[in-house]
Amino acid sequence: MKGFFKAKGINGAINIVTSISFITCFMTLLPFFLPSRLVSNNIFYTVINIFIAIMWLIISVGIYKKIQIYAWLSIFFYIVNQCAIIIDTGYTRFNLLWPFGIYFFCCTVVAVRLSSRERKEGISLEYRLRKDAFKLFIAMTLVFGAGVFISMKINDYLVQNLWGEYVKAIEVEREKSKLPIKIDNNVTLMNFYIEDKSLVMEYDTKNLKTLNATEWYDKTKSDFKRFCWVNVIQVNGFQVIYRFTQGYEKREFKYNVLDCRN
Repeated sequence: MKGFFKAKGINGAINIVTSISFITCFMTLLPFFLPSRLVSNNIFYTVINIFIAIMWLIISVGIYKKIQIYAWLSIFFYIVNQCAIIIDTGYTRFNLLWPFGIYFFCCTVVAVRLSSRERKEGISLEYRLRKDAFKLFIAMTLVFGAGVFISMKINDYLVQNLWGEYVKAIEVEREKSKLPIKIDNNVTLMNFYIEDKSLVMEYDTKNLKTLNATEWYDKTKSDFKRFCWVNVIQVNGFQVIYRFTQGYEKREFKYNVLDCRN
């Protein structure tokens, strides 16, 4: 009877950790199907990282070979998703912790394989763990590094084409606009144009000293938010400058991609 409950308890534990691994694998697939706005925040990926860490811990402690397929699929889907983010946005969530995470993953995978051989052959293969894990670590790092490098090159190519199209679109829009446009009794939009890698919105003011800086900071930042969902925001160095002038005096509000995250 005790053996029955013990076996039942072990099977229950295996089912639980297998479910956790399956959920982790499923969560790494979600970014491919959910809208980008829902998965663009750091909280979503923090939760995924926690689940991946738990799964790796389960593999290393429990040595459950059945879960390896979920581990491989999870890391594969996660890396593919990160490469897709690089192609789409030009930046990545990779950091210095990734090499340690990849090495830990390699150790757990190799440990599972060697543990199985050790039980079958009755000999200790502990000496091979570091050697095989290091080889796997090098291979995975090269593959993932190549994926990141290729993704960045693809993004650079797409961004260059995008910038050329955006410059032409601004010129067409400026020709169609009926400038100047009066905003209020003190501010008038006189022009907008491309200056280096910046879009300049140029306003003329009757009295620059009476311009309410707090009010116009809120207005310009609110207006800038519309660029956060336009692909041109990916262009390296792109910013929007709201320039208020009166004669030779001027006041500017500048925003770039970092302001989209605030």
